[in-house]
Amino acid sequence: MSQLFKSYVPEVEINGQIIENFQNGLPAYLKPKIKEILTAHNLSDARSEVWFLEQDWLDALKEIKEKYGDNMLYDFAYQMQEQIQYPEHINHLELALMYLNMYHHEHHRGGEVGNYTLTVFDAEANKASIECKTVYPDNYNRAIITALVKRFKPKGALTIFVRENQLLPMRSNGDEQTTFNIIWKNSAADLFS
Repeated sequence: MSQLFKSYVPEVEINGQIIENFQNGLPAYLKPKIKEILTAHNLSDARSEVWFLEQDWLDALKEIKEKYGDNMLYDFAYQMQEQIQYPEHINHLELALMYLNMYHHEHHRGGEVGNYTLTVFDAEANKASIECKTVYPDNYNRAIITALVKRFKPKGALTIFVRENQLLPMRSNGDEQTTFNIIWKNSAADLFS
């Protein structure tokens, strides 16, 4: 059984770029309060050249969730994802979803860090699924995936839905991973089908 906000192994580190992106996406009125939380968890000098213990980051996220709630944690993670600079060749949704795992591994080191695995991508059926086996809570992962999908939405997509597949194991239920289903609709008629 997997614990929320608990690193797989104590040695795992995250790159400061993650924290920097997180801070850059914050609304101005919250930056000082969040900076206090980050500083209290040894995360004050966030930049890409610096590595931090993942557990300190998870402890900070847990405190942010407890103080500001799930919706605010979702908003922060969503804004963080929007700060990411993607390579030029990542120019459509399928590539972006596959790149998410590479990005995750480039910004985590020191042991088991988990994976984002694209399990289904069907452009004709307008659907995809991605399995998230990470230490991050479902709400955080859903925000990251939603921001990525909206950024690289398929041509003609009017509406996009990202939801946990509740028929499969879920981190929020103590499981090791959560699978997210991604569905996009290309016309108003599709919304009702």
